[in-house]
Amino acid sequence: MHSRSSIRDLRRAEALQLREHIASLERELAQKASSSVSKVKLAEIGQQLRWHKVRLEILRECVAGMSNPDDARQPQSSRPPNGGSFEGRGR
Repeated sequence: MHSRSSIRDLRRAEALQLREHIASLERELAQKASSSVSKVKLAEIGQQLRWHKVRLEILRECVAGMSNPDDARQPQSSRPPNGGSFEGRGR
């Protein structure tokens, strides 16, 4: 079993990779928006970007909860359990 600090370090590393990927997608979106790329491709990049930002926020909450054990006892947000999606909720 992994220790609390090793899991936190893994989540931080994952968050760093995710930030880098988000930055790459944002550059790609800006570049393709100025060229003649189909709206479908732009929408696909935008959807990936939104999902990665949601995942990054989940990781931030996870790391914050692991950094301060007192916060772990606080009620969770309205986020669906087990990292579920918000499909059908108008988002």
